[in-house]
Amino acid sequence: MRTEKVDGGWHVYWDDGAADDEQPIALFFDEDEMHEYLHHPVLIQRQGQLLTAAVNALRGDPPPDTSWSHHDVAERALDLVGTLEMYKHSIRRLQAEIAELRAK
Repeated sequence: MRTEKVDGGWHVYWDDGAADDEQPIALFFDEDEMHEYLHHPVLIQRQGQLLTAAVNALRGDPPPDTSWSHHDVAERALDLVGTLEMYKHSIRRLQAEIAELRAK
């Protein structure tokens, strides 16, 4: 991780595990946020670990010495929820058909 002072705040860069041709993850923090960040680095680290775990759960384990991008985690999760709802609907429909066949 590295930081860079810019107009109005700071850029914080994370490049752990990024391939050589990838840009590091960069977030902008204003002065108050940077003060909060500097006083709670363990929280930020833990949130990063949780986000990485969520991405790995959605995409599977990454190849050796790499990590998945976090840019699409929300869309992947929403797609998974939509797929799950579709399966639940199909199961309820099949259960109703089975019940109807048993009633005959």
